[in-house]
Amino acid sequence: GTVLKPAQEGAFGGIFHGHLADPNGVIWEIAHNPGWSIDHNGLVRLG
Repeated sequence: GTVLKPAQEGAFGGIFHGHLADPNGVIWEIAHNPGWSIDHNGLVRLG
C-alpha cells in the first residue's frame, strides 16, 4: 500500500487519523478514537 496522508492528531485531541491506498488503489481512512471501544459482540460503544 501507499501512505497518502500520514497519521496526525485530529482537531478534537486524542483522535488520530491518516489515509492510505491499498494495492488495488482503494483509499482507506484509518482512525483511532480512545473514547470508543468494541465490546465482546463486536459492537462499537461511544464514550
